This record gives sequence, structure tokens and C-alpha cells, in this order.
Amino acid sequence: MSLKKHVARRYIPSSTKWKLVLKGLGKLYGAIGNELEKGKGVGDRTKALADAAYRVGLDFGEDLKEELKLGSSIEDVAVAMDLEYRVFGMKAKVAEKSDRRIVYHCSECAWKKYFTPKLCIAIGQAEKGIAHALNPKAQYHILQTRTMGKDRCIFEVEI
Repeated sequence: MSLKKHVARRYIPSSTKWKLVLKGLGKLYGAIGNELEKGKGVGDRTKALADAAYRVGLDFGEDLKEELKLGSSIEDVAVAMDLEYRVFGMKAKVAEKSDRRIVYHCSECAWKKYFTPKLCIAIGQAEKGIAHALNPKAQYHILQTRTMGKDRCIFEVEI
């Protein structure tokens, strides 16, 4: 066994681990989405996936709220979103911000090459769940995605 393989078995940088995890998850979600889109009743299946993603986001948001003692302000929603973006391989920055609204522009996403626009929007409902966990009155909207051929994703949260 080469020294490089030996070292890799004992130590893989965290950033490399995340890239591998994200790539695997992206392929998994992409395959699930492709299969869902092949069947009849695609709208119902895509909605089921969106509902599942929302519930996952809601749980994640509730965990963050408890762990970090976050409140319901737009600032706390932004903290939760920023953490989610870092964990899931997205580079998003705040384009607009007020005390009731925040707009993100995402220029990089580990998921783009694995998702169709419908799948991207369905999985994006996880962010809606995160926002609702912190503030049940939060409105979350995906305005455009890179999977639609745009140069960036744009989404907003308003409370």
C-alpha cells in the first residue's frame, strides 16, 4: 500500500469528506428525482419529495434553534440559513437585507449538476422548513435557480 493511501485511510481533510458526502448525496437525490419524474403522477411525487424536504428542514431548523438559542428575527433566520449553506456546499451571500426581509444570491452549489429545476425547487423546500422552524410566519420564495440556466439562484425570506 502506498504512503498516500495509508495516510488517506487514517486522515481525510474535513473539506474532502464533505465534498465526497455532497457528491454522493447529490447523485442519490438526482437519481430519486429522475425516477420520480419517470412515473405517472409526477406532480404528486414531486410534491411528496418537497414535503419530505420541508420536514427535514423543519427538524434541522428546530435543532439549530435549540442548539444556538436562536429567536424569530430575520437576523436569526439568516444565521440558520448561513449555516445550512456552509454545511450543504452552497456559496450564497446576502444581496438585500432589512429587518423583515433577506434576499440571497447563490453563485455556487454542489447540487446543480445533479438536479433538474423541479427537483431543485422541491429539495429547496428544506430552506422553507428552516425558516418556519425559527418563525412560523416566515415566507420563503425561490425566485430563480441555476438549474434553470440562470447564472445564480435567488431566494428570499420575509417575516
